[in-house]
Amino acid sequence: MDNLIAISDINLAGSLFKSYEVNFETMIISLSGTNGENFKIVFQTPIQFSFKKGKQIQGLFQSTKASPLLNEALLLRYVHVPEVHPFRPFQLLDMSDLPFIEVIAESATIIEDQKP
Repeated sequence: MDNLIAISDINLAGSLFKSYEVNFETMIISLSGTNGENFKIVFQTPIQFSFKKGKQIQGLFQSTKASPLLNEALLLRYVHVPEVHPFRPFQLLDMSDLPFIEVIAESATIIEDQKP
């Protein structure tokens, strides 16, 4: 995990994956926390994602190095991939440090969801 940066001070450890929804502007992942709280992770301008079966979350991280999914997404997005672009690889890790959701997007924000 030395190439990963935590995205927020909000502790997602032990949260359970509930659902996701995607459109061209955002991807929203809904989680239920260990103390009954609900969270939404909002990704702006998602261009690619990968979902593997998983349930319990350790946290949301941004990778500091390129990933195969990022490379694939950039090749699909651009005819000639620029050296500088706004897209970053984000990973939701499970409790075994394995990524079960990877998202290529411009940014990610965690918000507390007030409705159950």
